[in-house]
Amino acid sequence: MHGGSLEKWEVHCLIVSEGLATYYQEHWTGEEKPTRWGNVLTPEQEQEEWEEMQPLLGSREYNHGEWFFGKEGKHPVWTGYSLGTAIVRSYFKRHPGAAMRKVVRMDSTDILKKSNYMPSIILGNPEVSS
Repeated sequence: MHGGSLEKWEVHCLIVSEGLATYYQEHWTGEEKPTRWGNVLTPEQEQEEWEEMQPLLGSREYNHGEWFFGKEGKHPVWTGYSLGTAIVRSYFKRHPGAAMRKVVRMDSTDILKKSNYMPSIILGNPEVSS
């Protein structure tokens, strides 16, 4: 995913892209400084929203306003940002030596697959996001 209108992007490309941007912002000083939009979901919400998003991952048929801005009240505000950040966080935990300058050039599908993302509540540790 690199450029173009939102309608042309599959949902997994958008959440990974936004997750990369948020993760970078949270870590660019060398110290982790969590953002509100990247960490808005409770562990229970993270699991529920991830389960609902999975069937849409390869789709261009989704409501951007609902997933990213909470329009119509179907999803919490910033759900897409929070899920994307959790995926990217999971990727960097599994690939600690990865350089951000290289990861941002990777295909979103590869980042998602190599993250082995799983909501933290499923992993049995609600205190730590995957």
